[in-house]
Amino acid sequence: MTPAAVWDEISMSALALEIGVSKTAVYKWKRSRIGIPHWRVREVAALTGLAPDALRPDLYHLATLSPKTVNWDMSVDVDVV
Repeated sequence: MTPAAVWDEISMSALALEIGVSKTAVYKWKRSRIGIPHWRVREVAALTGLAPDALRPDLYHLATLSPKTVNWDMSVDVDVV
């Protein structure tokens, strides 16, 4: 879900022109519950200079976590027979 504050930093008309979609499409992203489609996040990030985790924190939430809060040890104890 794209936070409402992010839209204040984006020119929707310019974004539509740069990406090659209609202004209506970008306005629909803004009004939708989800926001910027997942397949457009990296492209929008590159064009706007905003980080992907700012555009869609629901998809890129690990980027905003401190390394101390993430369990990077993915090992599992398994009994070998």
